[in-house]
Amino acid sequence: MSVDSAKSLAVGKNSKRQRILYFDVFRAFAPIAIIMIHVFDPIYRNKIDYYSGEYFWSHAVLACLRWAAPIFIMISGAIFLDPKRSFDLKKHYKKYILHLVIAYVVWSVVYGIGQSLTMDGDGSARLQEFMFRSFGGHYHHLWFLLMLLAMYAMVPILRKITADRGLMRYFLFVGIIACFALPLVADYCRILIEASSQTNPFVMGLLSGIADVIGYFSGKLLLNYTVYFVLGYYLATEDISRKKRCVFYAIGLGSLVVNIFLSPIRAHLLGASLDGDLNGADLQNINFLSLALSVAVFVFLRHRLSSVKKMPTAIAFMAKYSFGVYLIHYVFISFVLYKLIFTSEMTMANMWYLVPIFTVLIYLVSLGAIWVMSKIPILKKVV
Repeated sequence: MSVDSAKSLAVGKNSKRQRILYFDVFRAFAPIAIIMIHVFDPIYRNKIDYYSGEYFWSHAVLACLRWAAPIFIMISGAIFLDPKRSFDLKKHYKKYILHLVIAYVVWSVVYGIGQSLTMDGDGSARLQEFMFRSFGGHYHHLWFLLMLLAMYAMVPILRKITADRGLMRYFLFVGIIACFALPLVADYCRILIEASSQTNPFVMGLLSGIADVIGYFSGKLLLNYTVYFVLGYYLATEDISRKKRCVFYAIGLGSLVVNIFLSPIRAHLLGASLDGDLNGADLQNINFLSLALSVAVFVFLRHRLSSVKKMPTAIAFMAKYSFGVYLIHYVFISFVLYKLIFTSEMTMANMWYLVPIFTVLIYLVSLGAIWVMSKIPILKKVV
């Protein structure tokens, strides 16, 4: 792929073919990974002893899936931030932002109703929960829509950055350091302090100072997810040599290994003293380990699919309804799977085969439901 053809996703047959293929592959399979995370996560958080081998293996599975949500964001950035793609602000708000607002409101109400009907408590408690879920607090995965709203609102500004590749590289450099790398350093400084009360006072003071300074100069000074958004366009249009690809793969694989092994080690060090931090502390999207893995996956599939000439019909079908699958899948996880099927008897012994089975089943049911909804005029507006 030449440098010229890589500079815009909207120009050239090769560029167009490549965009359809690897973008749609991401769209098709990322929801499956996200569903598995959401099926697995409650078990990981609530049923696993931090000192067991089960914690290690379950953490390893979730760590391997951390590319899923960032990839969705990177695809959106790759599409919307192409300076050569025509852009009309009024159309942008009417077609994309309004659609997200409607989808967020409708699905918040849907999950609010489901949560209030399936919870324990009297009518007053149910009403309070419904009002909170519908109008105050987003339901689990619906944070993604709020994040996309912020990204879409920033598109006119971010397009000015991606129009200048030098400025874009500078933005990514500062963003990755401030939003991803420095917070990771601060996190592990804090862990070293908490891990032992016998640490040298000089060292403890130094680490506390470093963590405190980083706390001021971190992701809160920037919009964390704009890094993923801009990075998607950069990686989709940059001419990446074989040597650079190998560097991306090495960093991505290294980050995965660190994530798999380091979190269980910190669990053993800290025990139950930092339960809230241990539960997925290294499995967040705004984490350098997740960023590095997502970049490696993105670059790998872009390169591997560049010579493929035809998109399988099944992949195109899965990609078309991926957003709707994301919206509806928690209905089946929250109100069917964990209310009726996965009860207190669910153990690690049967988790290893039940989680994959139910992941596939939930995906297929979600895909079928969204396909049906897309055929109904009033419902297709929210999927």
